[in-house]
Amino acid sequence: MRTAGSLSSTPDICDAVRHVRKQPEMDGGDSPSDGDLLDRIACRDATAFALLYARYSKLAYTLAYRILAEPAETEDVVQDAFLNVWLHPLTSASIQHTARSWVLAIVRHRAHDYQRRRMQCDYRQRGLDDALVIPSDVDTCAQAAQNMTVAQVYTELARLPREQRRVLVLAHIDGYSHDQIARLLDVPLGTVKGRLRLGVQKMRQHLAMRR
Repeated sequence: MRTAGSLSSTPDICDAVRHVRKQPEMDGGDSPSDGDLLDRIACRDATAFALLYARYSKLAYTLAYRILAEPAETEDVVQDAFLNVWLHPLTSASIQHTARSWVLAIVRHRAHDYQRRRMQCDYRQRGLDDALVIPSDVDTCAQAAQNMTVAQVYTELARLPREQRRVLVLAHIDGYSHDQIARLLDVPLGTVKGRLRLGVQKMRQHLAMRR
């Protein structure tokens, strides 16, 4: 796994992980408990972090791969999860379950985040035409009139700048919140709201001109 790559901002951790990997495995009586490791990690003990990483990284990889089925993304998820353990440590007294379940819960959450982002990227690549699916068994006159309005909306969406169109689709078609869009696109929340406001204004102007 690409430990050094994802944890490059924390070289002390990288050194500790490499050191632990070179050591022979300790017997059960000599090995510190998960709780001890968490408490030491909370005190910024890089060796304790390396021991926890060595103990659960393979299990974490297996879990993430079951969700993503893609090696590179799986490695990124595992490294992101363990970096979260280091940057936001919890003591043994502050977690409700075991260290193992806590670490795997972080991995599972990260993997599902990656999965949603991948699906969203695939959706955007399909284009706006694929987003509109009209059932054939409800083709009444009223539905036809509604379809015409929807078609006009999609036509105007296609005329918007790419950045404005993207946030409008995410917000009004996919149902993402403004905070989620900001995280997904890695832009400030104010930028998302500004693009939404401009996009809606332009669409209203264009639709008003067509009436």
